[in-house]
Amino acid sequence: MSGGSYYVPDQSRFPIFMAVSLFLLVMGASSTINNLDDPTSNSAYILYSGFACLFLTMFFWFRQVIKEHLAGLDSNQLKQSYVYGMAWFIFSEVMFFAAFFGALFYVRTLAVPWLAGEGSKGAYITAIELWPAFESSWPVVTTPDKGAEYELADKTMAWPGWNHALKWLPLWNTIVLLSSSVTVHIAHLGLKKGNRKKIKINLIRNTFIIPERESLNQLNIREFFNYGFPRDLQPMNPQRNDPLELKKELFPNNQI
Repeated sequence: MSGGSYYVPDQSRFPIFMAVSLFLLVMGASSTINNLDDPTSNSAYILYSGFACLFLTMFFWFRQVIKEHLAGLDSNQLKQSYVYGMAWFIFSEVMFFAAFFGALFYVRTLAVPWLAGEGSKGAYITAIELWPAFESSWPVVTTPDKGAEYELADKTMAWPGWNHALKWLPLWNTIVLLSSSVTVHIAHLGLKKGNRKKIKINLIRNTFIIPERESLNQLNIREFFNYGFPRDLQPMNPQRNDPLELKKELFPNNQI
């Protein structure tokens, strides 16, 4: 229906379908990861169902929006709302990654040096001789207790130097990621010029890049499990697993 100059779409079930699809996708993904060692698990079917429902919902929802646009039901005001919606989406993505990079900065520049006894807060750890032999390095490939309770990794994904740069997996991840961005940008330029052939060609190119990216993701997962994460994790000292006990040990006078 239409209210004045602003187009108001009819009631739609697509948001409900999208919520259900995302629920199936998340539940299927988490269950599949938790049951990787169980060959009798059917969690993968939940994951595939989530993907199928997600793509079907997106297909029919986008089709509805395109039909409304071709019918001339949207206005300049509605187009502006699309721009604002995309701007908020980009802002949310920026804040999302800012949280991740902020956590990385905290661990790399503050937490790890503290464990090695550096800085004012590291002095408390040094004073109680919690991990006297631990040295601050990045990336971290050892535990503070030198693997007393863990099977340590023997290799990292750190920068190997220019002589072995072509064998560095993160480099190829970056190349594939930027390549997909380039093809989408060229398709967008074709869209602005009304060149449908240019749009189709570059979107097809981007479609062929996606499987390469997924293959690299599989290699990443294998690399992390084989080299980046300790295996056969066993519980450490139960008292040190208790946050309250560890806090009392590190900061006896509540000086945080």
